[in-house]
Amino acid sequence: MCNLPQSETTVTAEYKHLQQLYKMEMGEEVKMAYRMTDRVLNPTSIERVNVQLAVAATHESTVAALRFYSQKEKYRDFGQTADFLEMLRKWFSVVNVKTAFTHVRLNDPLRAPPRKEESLGLDYLTAFGTMLQVWQDRKGGAKMSTDTSQAAIYTCRGLVGVSHYMLEEHSDLVHYVLLGKFQSDKIDEGRFGYLRKLAGGNFWASVRQFFEGEAVIRVKGLVWLSGYSLGTVASVMEEARQQRHRDDAEVVELETLVEHASCAEQEPLSEGAEQAIAHVAGYLARSVMRTKHCYACHAILVNKEPGEPERDFPGYRRRTPDS
Repeated sequence: MCNLPQSETTVTAEYKHLQQLYKMEMGEEVKMAYRMTDRVLNPTSIERVNVQLAVAATHESTVAALRFYSQKEKYRDFGQTADFLEMLRKWFSVVNVKTAFTHVRLNDPLRAPPRKEESLGLDYLTAFGTMLQVWQDRKGGAKMSTDTSQAAIYTCRGLVGVSHYMLEEHSDLVHYVLLGKFQSDKIDEGRFGYLRKLAGGNFWASVRQFFEGEAVIRVKGLVWLSGYSLGTVASVMEEARQQRHRDDAEVVELETLVEHASCAEQEPLSEGAEQAIAHVAGYLARSVMRTKHCYACHAILVNKEPGEPERDFPGYRRRTPDS
């Protein structure tokens, strides 16, 4: 529950109104709140910082749908939630102005860049920050977290202060201020997103993961500056990779020999265990003989029974130990 900026009206917004609106229009071919999706209502831990989902929840279509259904007595309280979302939408509109003619294109005077002779946006930011401070100081009732409230309050104060400074102290050079250029930095946001992706998509990445991500970025930068591509580096390192695989194979072979040697020193198996192992080994050896047409391999795997004829395989040349 809070008071709207530049107004004494008190509204109470409820999250369940958005859920009811989504269920009411679920499955409809034509929707008023077409931006409302399950991802907007039930975001994952990392999607909670997705600005596009927040914009969808406060979109003009969502506000219009809530106002339309609030005309019915059953959904009368939807109107207060619409007023609250419209308040947030206005704040987004003011602080995200990045061109001098956005207000003309969208026919929205609130999106006009602040000028010395006209500053509707700055007046709204001032009232919005005051409302947040009063809401935060109020005892009891639902409210935003302290960190979120303070961040929004300081953002409003900072944007208003820097705008007044530039328009008053440098009026000969600055005729208007684009607030969207101040409150967003694509370089920092892009780098943070890249580091978060390198950390496995974890928003709460540790300091160690950030340092490791920075190391990866710097190595890629050095590779790019050296004139190599990642494919060239991979081909150059192919020989080293093959040598490492050969070394690993030798280690595995040595470990296998050690394991066999240790098994040989153990107590002899029982007669039943020996028969079972011999049966399984014979089955495996005969299976290999049916697929591998190498007589030298057959001689190693299986001892030929006396009088057993040698098998010929059409289309295959007989291989001897010397071939």
